[in-house]
Amino acid sequence: MSYNLRFKVRSLASLPASEESEDSQIRFLVGTTTLREENEIHVVEYSEASNDLTCLAVLSHPNELWSITPCPADPSLMFTTYSQAGKSNASLWRVPIDAIEERATHKLEMEECLRIKTPSNTVWSVLWDPNICEGHEGPMSVISVESHHLRQWTIGEDGSSAAAAAIVEMDPDSEPFTAASWDPHWDHLVATGHGRNVSIWDLRSSNQTVAYSIPNAHRQRLRSMDHNPDRLYTLATAGQDGCIKFWDVRQPAAPLASMSNHSHWVTNVKYNRFYDQLVVSAGTDGVVNLWDMVDISSNKAEEDGAEVSGHKDENRLVKEFKDHEESVYNVVWGCDAWVFASVSYDGKLQVNLVPPKEKYNILL
Repeated sequence: MSYNLRFKVRSLASLPASEESEDSQIRFLVGTTTLREENEIHVVEYSEASNDLTCLAVLSHPNELWSITPCPADPSLMFTTYSQAGKSNASLWRVPIDAIEERATHKLEMEECLRIKTPSNTVWSVLWDPNICEGHEGPMSVISVESHHLRQWTIGEDGSSAAAAAIVEMDPDSEPFTAASWDPHWDHLVATGHGRNVSIWDLRSSNQTVAYSIPNAHRQRLRSMDHNPDRLYTLATAGQDGCIKFWDVRQPAAPLASMSNHSHWVTNVKYNRFYDQLVVSAGTDGVVNLWDMVDISSNKAEEDGAEVSGHKDENRLVKEFKDHEESVYNVVWGCDAWVFASVSYDGKLQVNLVPPKEKYNILL
């Protein structure tokens, strides 16, 4: 299933599922990056019943978008990062949820709650604390990722204030940060990619402590990383060398696994939040790959602990999806375990499903 925007696209996000909704609402946010026209964020819903995509609303955004990050605790809040007059900053927006639900036909305006402006003016991503969820009360934490800085911020409960809480600063002459992931198991650890290297920073320390490091993790620059949601210390990385690697960050000498089915840069890698053996990757070769990494998943770890005997499970490519004609810059899992979406630079949103055979192999 595909949906086409009239402008170029780089940013994509999945809206968290609402516990109040009786129906499964699989929704995606797609942001444009155009210099001459007003930019937009399209709210697109996938219907399992009819197997189609519907644009519920179009939100106005004043600048070209680089990333969209919805708040896990409040579906009406989201951060965007964007370029403006050669500077890159971030804003927290309040989204008109009621108007979206009413299927407004006109373009909707968002309320800017606050703006994160840093001395470097190079904010390219914002990470929400992975441990907050719907129903969270009180202040929330985010991390702004800049070219050579990480800054942790405390966001006020109403989303109207931000206070800096911690900072990591790299040498401005060193390789910039190009990938980041906040550890869902240890909220004081944040992984970054800079050049070919991986560093895991301990935010509790005032001395910029590197808790773990993986030098030369890839042959070329890193582009993406994601923590395994179920297995401790496990990190997936993707690079311009066309490889996806999986690491136990405590053992940097060699990856747990390395997969190399992409023919060009890998721009994105994402773990499935329900079944961590499922991983998707996307690249500038226009391909989205679905992987079954069962041998290094939490299921495998549980089997090993229970001393289960039998055949060796193998990590494998489940399927190549060649729906795009241009570079794929982002891929995300939906709030449903079996749905994922990708966007290419030409403005195409593509939604795909985990093949039924693979689904039932996991469930049965």
